[in-house]
Amino acid sequence: MHSLESKHIAGDTKKLVLKRYLQIDGLALNPEKGMMYWCENALNPMIYQAHLDGSNIKSFVKDRLEYPVSLVFDVPSQRLFWVDYKKHTVESINVDGESRIVLLDRTKLPSLLFPSSIDVFEGYVYGIMKLTGTLFKVDMYGKQDAVIIKEDLPKTTKIKMYYENRHANTVKGFNNPCKIAYCPQMCVVVPNIVTGVIQSKCICDETNRISCEKVACNRMFCNGHGNCNSNSTTLRYQCKCDDGYRADTNCKEEYGHCGCLHGGTCNKDGSCTCYEMFVGKTCEHACHSFEGCINGECQYDDKNDKLFCSCAAGWKGDSCNQTLCDGVTCPNGECYNDENIAKCRCNTGYKISSYDPKNCVSACDTTCPQNYKCMVNTTTSIASCVCPSGNCVSKAPVGTVSKKLTIIIPVLILAILIIAVVIVVCIKRKRARDQFAPKKIINIETENPAFDYQNFYNGADDSMPESDRYFMESKNFANPMFYEGTSSNFPDEYEPAPFDENFSEKSALVADDD
Repeated sequence: MHSLESKHIAGDTKKLVLKRYLQIDGLALNPEKGMMYWCENALNPMIYQAHLDGSNIKSFVKDRLEYPVSLVFDVPSQRLFWVDYKKHTVESINVDGESRIVLLDRTKLPSLLFPSSIDVFEGYVYGIMKLTGTLFKVDMYGKQDAVIIKEDLPKTTKIKMYYENRHANTVKGFNNPCKIAYCPQMCVVVPNIVTGVIQSKCICDETNRISCEKVACNRMFCNGHGNCNSNSTTLRYQCKCDDGYRADTNCKEEYGHCGCLHGGTCNKDGSCTCYEMFVGKTCEHACHSFEGCINGECQYDDKNDKLFCSCAAGWKGDSCNQTLCDGVTCPNGECYNDENIAKCRCNTGYKISSYDPKNCVSACDTTCPQNYKCMVNTTTSIASCVCPSGNCVSKAPVGTVSKKLTIIIPVLILAILIIAVVIVVCIKRKRARDQFAPKKIINIETENPAFDYQNFYNGADDSMPESDRYFMESKNFANPMFYEGTSSNFPDEYEPAPFDENFSEKSALVADDD
């Protein structure tokens, strides 16, 4: 194969979009991004990419390739997968040409030999080996060990996965621009070369000499059986058909061609009104084969392709056989249906808990004073403290005082702790300042009351030096060993004598006399 053609799904037109000189060994499409990928194997094996109309051809993967075949593009992961027949590998790469991964090689699976075809399904790559016919699967990111599914399929060389949502839109909010392109033959999605924004492009069979531009919104668009109107906001064409023609076919088919099954009636808008116990766009699903719907209506879920029960008010469950209160417990009360919501109605003397809307607690949650009694109003279910004798001392409910004390006591303790901390800090700071503050020394002269100089003098012998006698008469005994003054204070006839070594003995004698 050396060329690629695009063909209308109806099979009536085709367009040559790509022609190559080398053989094309694999092809993969990314329809939501308007891209296609293929591989060529010659002296320089390479994987190429181009727009769906065949324009803007570029090399995509050009190194570490020997013989790439069987390209598969996984739309959810936006990754291109392929097998290298000669390298015995399964590899992938993202749409930006980065994050290339070798999912599987002979180091991970020694029996892997000449893989020839792969496909991707729900997070796994499934492949077949050409010579041995071995079917295997591996995690699409190569994080798990490969698994051999079946062996001895020698005539199987290709593998293809088919499932309903394979080509469903995976990009959230994706709108196919071809829906409003109104091309005369075929339309493809391509990215804008400058901005990369997805846009539509009309392609036509060159053998038909017709304009490939967007068709006009006229009566011809409505197949000659209606008038065409273009919505200025959505740019969509809409046909207002003549009587007897269906708008969903652009006035091409008459009523009676809705394809309604099981006795369904075709409406003017192309929808079907189904007969009893049948549902679906064409009344194709029979509800009588669906067990359930005891208290509900059988309906069809288009998105998940299954029947389900739409329960009547007050009922729940897959078969609508359970009331809303089934399984709901209301201690000290009963469950009831309030606008299709299960709620609790409390008995007299109880009220709904503020923490659990399905739990009834006592309405008397306040401690009454002595001799008072908690009573509940049967009409309003409001509790109050009542004095039965009518001769009770009025005072605040104990519960109220307790609540106040609970708040006040911690506050007082906290205040006392703060004051104590402040006092301790102040004392420590004052001590620190006093330790290094300069001290003022005051010289005060005073007598020593413990020393009797007169007796000492009278009891001393005549050999006592005159200098000692002078000291005794001065009466300055703040320090009897120190004379505050200079030598000029001594009488002329006295001079300080050397220290008397017997002075301590004389002091002892005076002490004995006392």
